[in-house]
Amino acid sequence: MNRLITYAFLIITPLLILACGDDDSGDKFPSLQTEFVEANTGADKRIHSITTDNGQAYILTNSIMTDVADTTFRCVCNFELQDNETRATVYDIKHIYSFPPIPASQFKSLDRDPVKVQSLWHSGKYVNIILGVMTSGNGAHACAFCEDSITTSSDGTKTVHISLLHKRPDNDIEAYTQKVYLSIPVSHYADSCNAISLSIPTYEGTATYTF
Repeated sequence: MNRLITYAFLIITPLLILACGDDDSGDKFPSLQTEFVEANTGADKRIHSITTDNGQAYILTNSIMTDVADTTFRCVCNFELQDNETRATVYDIKHIYSFPPIPASQFKSLDRDPVKVQSLWHSGKYVNIILGVMTSGNGAHACAFCEDSITTSSDGTKTVHISLLHKRPDNDIEAYTQKVYLSIPVSHYADSCNAISLSIPTYEGTATYTF
């Protein structure tokens, strides 16, 4: 079975986008922050809190409706802290692709169409990635994280080797760059591996990053 998971780069549907108001002062949100977070829903399917990668949780001043109860989403979020930094007001929050790596043997194909790496960092339980994907808006791209292997070096260091799979639609041409957010859950490797090696296909060749 093809385990390459479709991710609609070009129709990035936000859980919610709140209007920023009609104030044209140019300084609407002086303390606005943009971070990758975990968004936590309750039994009523609303997001009641967000948790940053350093473990800081904030109760929302505005509850946000989703489709799923009692779960956690990986999101990129624009928010402003309130009440002595114990609560937060969310202005924009988007659910992003964040599935654990899948062993290479479980994929029907290992597509590695090139992308541009704009930013990449290890934070808490995740490796976070901001990509630039060349597109014309004609069709949905697909991506997944592939666990290629786990190796042990002569000094006993165990490294999990992960690669980004990316498939471009056949009828999509490279007209402009679309920003894409991805997040790899890696906490389940903590007990078995000492290092993470991530390979990403780029226009200059395969780029490899080690954490």
